[in-house]
Amino acid sequence: MTTQSSDLVFRIYSMHNYEQHVTEMNDLFQRCESTNYKSVTMGDNNKLPIVFHCESIDYLRCMKQYPESYCYTLINPKDGCVVAIVALHIKFVYFGSSLVTVTFSRLARVDPAQRRQNLSINLMMQVSQTVIDHGSDYITGYTTYTNVPSLGLQQRLYGSFSNTLSQLNHFILSTGTTSETIKLHKLSVEETERLWMVDMIDWVQRPSLSDLHRIIHMNEYIGIFAVGDFSSGRYAAAMIWEPLTVMLCDDRSSTNNAYRGRFRLALNFFQSSSSLPSITVHEREHLISALSNAAANDKIPFLICDIEESSPFTSLVQQKALAVTTANISRVPLTKRFADMADQFTNSPIWFDPRDFGSLLYFKPLSKELQSQL
Repeated sequence: MTTQSSDLVFRIYSMHNYEQHVTEMNDLFQRCESTNYKSVTMGDNNKLPIVFHCESIDYLRCMKQYPESYCYTLINPKDGCVVAIVALHIKFVYFGSSLVTVTFSRLARVDPAQRRQNLSINLMMQVSQTVIDHGSDYITGYTTYTNVPSLGLQQRLYGSFSNTLSQLNHFILSTGTTSETIKLHKLSVEETERLWMVDMIDWVQRPSLSDLHRIIHMNEYIGIFAVGDFSSGRYAAAMIWEPLTVMLCDDRSSTNNAYRGRFRLALNFFQSSSSLPSITVHEREHLISALSNAAANDKIPFLICDIEESSPFTSLVQQKALAVTTANISRVPLTKRFADMADQFTNSPIWFDPRDFGSLLYFKPLSKELQSQL
């Protein structure tokens, strides 16, 4: 689809034809590389140094990971350069037993030489209409809490931040082997379906069954692992994912031969309600230790834990973390049906899709000042 907007051309590419224009889109990502750091830290008054950051080696890998994906672009017709882009992914997710359609927004970029010209607003206004035409019930996304330009754009588009649900903490842990023997059980497909359909029934944004199978058959998926007794319903578990196109970079000045390479992502930390209160903390500690040990045995030096602020795992992981960055979780209702439904799930845990992991993350060491913002 192509339309003319002022002196720029608005084009939509789907997951089926975006590769014909991937060079032009990657050129924009490269032009933005030098300004990424400033964009995500310009609202940060904390003077602590950046100690880790992530880098993508394929920004558009995400176009192949979802049931339906689109790139929305503004193009300069004179030279064919892409000057603005946003990628959206459409999928079906569950809120309780209700299946709804969600659009996940990511990869918004504007050419550094053409910022402050309302290109983001112009692009997103056109994108919003096509999202409504696709029948989405709501839009969701994660924005680093210091990324003032993106937060400002959201406010201009969607009004006040009453749609901000909570915060997602990205903690970095150093992995290491332990002499303590902890049995780590990898869930089978059938057990994964039970966890998703029965045990996590009160979690929101759980994927449709077909999409869950798509996720667990991807090369990045390592598994869902549990400690305790899964069969009896007394256990703690988490999903493990290894991004293939994102590198973790160690920026600590005291580090010799600074690391740039693979890492593991742990998310959707869950503890069964049938666990006895006296052993719940013990299970959580064992799960973190076992996941760290498994990664270390596979020569993976770092584990990033994505944990919602309200999770019972947050304080435990925070005690062990080397660094942290935080994102706002937003949800913008598009239909009355969903707006009415969402009120019922205001405080429900959120199921995080590992495909949604973004590379525009800059981590700072934990401190009293930073912890107070979590």
